[in-house]
Amino acid sequence: MLFFSERASDGRALADVADAFQRDHDEHAFEQRIARLIADARRRADQTKASMWSAAVERLKSDDHYLLVMLDQAGVRTSKGFGWRAVLAVAAALTGFVLLHFAVERYVGHAPSRDELGFFAWLTAVAFAAVYVVSRLLFGGNRLDEFLGRIIDACLGTRHR
Repeated sequence: MLFFSERASDGRALADVADAFQRDHDEHAFEQRIARLIADARRRADQTKASMWSAAVERLKSDDHYLLVMLDQAGVRTSKGFGWRAVLAVAAALTGFVLLHFAVERYVGHAPSRDELGFFAWLTAVAFAAVYVVSRLLFGGNRLDEFLGRIIDACLGTRHR
């Protein structure tokens, strides 16, 4: 089943296999099981293997492979477009800017000037960047990014289980 592709040259034979598989097996349970195996393997991959994963996913994207469905369910990024994380990052930045404005106003005792607001925005950005960089060094880039991704997924309820 993992070889199935809509555009494969032997598509009719694979379609017959796919039909038989769907009749005899629980497709959803199968996808969840494979996605869980993919997620576990991806989590254990070191930096070298992570780049091999990325190359393999890019190769799979050249066709409409069934395996891409399970890669998506496992949380392996298979698309290059802007996703919900980009939208979330922009929304968080805008919310942070509004909160920063109110915090600066409370701190300086008046509506902040452009220079004051710019300084505090710069200071906040540098502080967040420093915490992120130090955290990546202490915990490892992949582990931190996966951890932050799990937090965001848990908050938004977007992780496929």
